[in-house]
Amino acid sequence: MKKQTDVFLLNTPSKKSWEKLGLGKRAGTIVPVSFLRSRASLGIGDFADLRLYIDFAYKRAETIVQILPLNDSGERNLWPYAAMSGFALNPVYIAIKDVLGKYKEDLLAAYRYKIGELLEKAYKWEKKEIVHYVEVRKNKLVILQMIYKCVQKKIAKDLEFFKKEHAWVLPYALFMVLKKENKDIAWQDWQDQELRDYSVERLKVFYKENKFEVDFFNFLQMEALEQLERVRVYAQTKKVFLEGDVPLLVSQDSADVWSQQDCFLLDFGAGAPPDMFAKAGQAWGMPPLNWEQPKAKDYFIAKFKFAEKYMDLVRIDHILGMFRLFIWSKKRGNIANQGFFYEQVKGKEYYYLTEKELKTCGITDPQRFCGKEGFVTDKHYLEELAARLVAKGWAIWVEKDRKIGWSQEQNLEENEDGFTEKLLEDGFSKDEVSCINLQRRRLQNMIVPYLDVAEAYAFTFYGKDTWQYLNLEAGVRQNLDNLLNKKKVESWEVWRNTGTDFLKELLTKTNLLLCGEDLGLVDDYVPEVLEELGIPGLSVLRWDASFKKEQQRKLAILTLGTHDTSTVQQWWTEESTSIEVKNRFFREYLGEVTYPEKLRKKDLQRIFADIYDVNSIFVLLPFWEMLAVWYGEPDKRMNMPGVEQESNWVARMQRNLDDYLQEEEMTKFISTKIKQARR
Repeated sequence: MKKQTDVFLLNTPSKKSWEKLGLGKRAGTIVPVSFLRSRASLGIGDFADLRLYIDFAYKRAETIVQILPLNDSGERNLWPYAAMSGFALNPVYIAIKDVLGKYKEDLLAAYRYKIGELLEKAYKWEKKEIVHYVEVRKNKLVILQMIYKCVQKKIAKDLEFFKKEHAWVLPYALFMVLKKENKDIAWQDWQDQELRDYSVERLKVFYKENKFEVDFFNFLQMEALEQLERVRVYAQTKKVFLEGDVPLLVSQDSADVWSQQDCFLLDFGAGAPPDMFAKAGQAWGMPPLNWEQPKAKDYFIAKFKFAEKYMDLVRIDHILGMFRLFIWSKKRGNIANQGFFYEQVKGKEYYYLTEKELKTCGITDPQRFCGKEGFVTDKHYLEELAARLVAKGWAIWVEKDRKIGWSQEQNLEENEDGFTEKLLEDGFSKDEVSCINLQRRRLQNMIVPYLDVAEAYAFTFYGKDTWQYLNLEAGVRQNLDNLLNKKKVESWEVWRNTGTDFLKELLTKTNLLLCGEDLGLVDDYVPEVLEELGIPGLSVLRWDASFKKEQQRKLAILTLGTHDTSTVQQWWTEESTSIEVKNRFFREYLGEVTYPEKLRKKDLQRIFADIYDVNSIFVLLPFWEMLAVWYGEPDKRMNMPGVEQESNWVARMQRNLDDYLQEEEMTKFISTKIKQARR
């Protein structure tokens, strides 16, 4: 922070949140609820385990527990950032034991026996090393449905009140039942057009015909929220604050998008431009909000108002998207690096290039640069890339003079990270892979049509790598560069102002302390705006220009890694961490002259312990890494962004929290360091 006094934070728009939280430095951990394990777990961590984890955090003198998104991700996977709803909690986190205790007097004898059998089955999944999400969720929901059958009449009034209090819950429940009836296909593909189009009259009939099934999902949300609210109350008795995670976007195949289709741009997908997480960018595919609809803003703010019920702080995942969002046309394929920036809140302003402007630069026919599928059609360029690959022994073919495919069935539309991995597996060197990827970029479009604006274009992220750009006459290329620089200055001013105004408005509508995940390709104004508003950003130590403790960003959450990064040990041994970086890390951060090839336990413990001495107001560490360092649990990352693989999001701790509560090695070490650092 430029100003280092308490007065500074109390003069920002975040004042009321800081007054509630306090102005002192704090320490804590990051943990997915799914990762937790206890003697009462049923194949996945649950809200009762989260309560137990708060005891563990309290013993370590931690005062913040950050949990990853809890939104319902559906029946197929546990990807928390592909939510079926921006509100609904995943019922897989409901603690069955607590529900059984609550309704034990209401259970019918016939169901008691069946539930007992299902619990035995659930305990088998608990013995697995990882989360078997599909099976665990299915089993837990069968048990919960049996309980609901026994209590539905008793709780009918409570459920009606819950539905009236939460406008989002009935559309969500209808959506989940309809998904099941339609064999889990996307809502855009449902045969019944009235249901597809969210016909209110048709849905009234459907609800009446399927009341038990729909109200079961309403019941799940009522129980989940009640349990989570109790966890928060318990945390407050321990003076531990819960930090949640509200993703900026939801899945296109979600209750929110289905029930409010006019609030979203359905023909466009959002993602992230190429950055340190993914060299080819990330194609999330989630639709951007349509800010021309006033109720889109109301919907967005409502997500934070709901989150107030069970959290004290909130991390806005991809807060950069509050200023501008990276999007692309789905009609052109799932190609993130063919995208462009779209201004949030107001949309459709500034960052596009008009046909008149391009013609003034000397580009007389802009349409010529917009191949239908996102790639130029000049066969010469295809043959050049083909020749390079043939020289390396790859079997290739040219399809319709447009695409190149390989015997491994790869083509130009594949994500660059996945493509790179396959090339490396086939024995290509890193230099050769870089060369091939550059040639792939050469074939892409320099410009693409901008949304549905007539005669408007966007310059693509890798536009300057393309043959289209490189083959422009020098004067035309210079004119285009000047135009792009002018647009950048204009756009940054607009993005800064509109993002600032929206965040200020959000701060007036919520009591949560907003925190921003501002990683990736960050425009220069973003950290400045966050500081002005009193919003902590996110810093990852390994990516900072300096490893010196006193030079870390003050108004920030500092961490050693996130759910999307490798672990510290993996960063040290498996990634391309240079000798210069390793030397500087040990010298500037730990004050040591030499560094080891592989980090020893004492090195890792020192790295984790010393981070509490930094300037940053909050220090939050990944709990899964702490268990690996102190107790030898598997040293694995939580998620590989941009790559769909079975190991994403399924990791679990190997021993029970109940056992770790009795351990003293890590508890004493961490609590002592936190107290010494006065956090």
